[in-house]
Amino acid sequence: MNGKKYDPLKILFVEDEKGTRERVTGLLLRRVSHVFAAESALQGFDIFREHQPQVVLTDLNLPDISGLELINRIREINSKTAVLIITAYNETEYLLEAIELGVSHFLIKPLSIEKLDRALEKIHSEYMMEQEIERQRHYTRTVLDFQDSLVMVTDGKVIFDANQRFRSFFKLNELPDQGSFLERVLLEIPDAPDFSRYNEEDWEQATELVKKVVIFDHEEEENKYFNLKVAIFPGAENKKIISLTDVTELEHERQYYKRLAIIDPLTQIYNRVQFNRSLTEEIQKARRFHSHFALVMFDIDHFKKINDTYGHQLGDKILVELTNTIRDNIREVDIFARFGGEEFIILAPETDLEGAAILAEKLRQAVEEANFSHGERLTCSFGVSSNKKNDQPDDLIKRVDDRLYHAKHRGRNRVCSSVSC
Repeated sequence: MNGKKYDPLKILFVEDEKGTRERVTGLLLRRVSHVFAAESALQGFDIFREHQPQVVLTDLNLPDISGLELINRIREINSKTAVLIITAYNETEYLLEAIELGVSHFLIKPLSIEKLDRALEKIHSEYMMEQEIERQRHYTRTVLDFQDSLVMVTDGKVIFDANQRFRSFFKLNELPDQGSFLERVLLEIPDAPDFSRYNEEDWEQATELVKKVVIFDHEEEENKYFNLKVAIFPGAENKKIISLTDVTELEHERQYYKRLAIIDPLTQIYNRVQFNRSLTEEIQKARRFHSHFALVMFDIDHFKKINDTYGHQLGDKILVELTNTIRDNIREVDIFARFGGEEFIILAPETDLEGAAILAEKLRQAVEEANFSHGERLTCSFGVSSNKKNDQPDDLIKRVDDRLYHAKHRGRNRVCSSVSC
């Protein structure tokens, strides 16, 4: 039993690479007594159904079905299972879906044992707290104060008790007898439900949910994120336990990976994945409201020559400078993205073909007149297209790409908004 500090957690580890699987399994067995290793997602899913581990650690790229599909199937069986994914920086397009599936932690390759330990420690702590509440039919002041969460006992109107962390966070010394105290606390939690209006059915439904709320921490002067959970107080049906678990670090981590999944790391504008998502949404909006929008696609003329002459480092700097020039000349509602390499694209809502052509000409002139780090004149070629009734995303992209091709073919440094331009 020595060193099994995360018992009684059971862990399913899914990894198709044999060496990694054996190495990490060995490390996990030093921390828990039960580790189930699988070389494929389907094998892992079978193991999960049989053994119901509390933790799943999986790679994204697996030989049969993806790690995301495995997580989705697991969520259909048990929505509370803690899931950790091992990912590489070049797999950011999957992170948004992973976040939506409720992934607990993201671990970057190569796997850091220190970060894995921190994640397991947090999962183990939360699991043990939930087990304690479920196993024990009563609570004590010692148990309440032991919790890292902010915990109070209430009937929705009066707070009967609260642990030390709760009192400390809300700057309370004593609990008054009136329900006005709960009202005061809830004023600091704008996203919290109005518990004073809850009936028994509402409370029962609330026990099945986890609600994320934001509370301003007056001591640290910043917003903190908490998971709000409700449990029926054992032996006293009119009393409820409300816990607030600080998930600020995890929320910041989620926000970081969400940004990583949609933002181009060099230019700090949207990447192609997010642009395609925005384009699909704009097409649906246009069909519903019979509105117009347009696309402007452009790339840098003779950019390869710049890279060959001055090097890729300066080439990257010029891409950033170009991005800033364009961003200064478009509206806030316009969706600007790096489409690939030196190719960029703009989605202009509520804009027809003529308006988009005017915008493209304005941008062409702005680029031509701007100063860039290599000290030479820079030009771009532009293709323009607007939406049609039955367009699919690929139809629009192909049409605007064809216009860009015509602009390049007809001499560069120009705007092409029709097949005859």
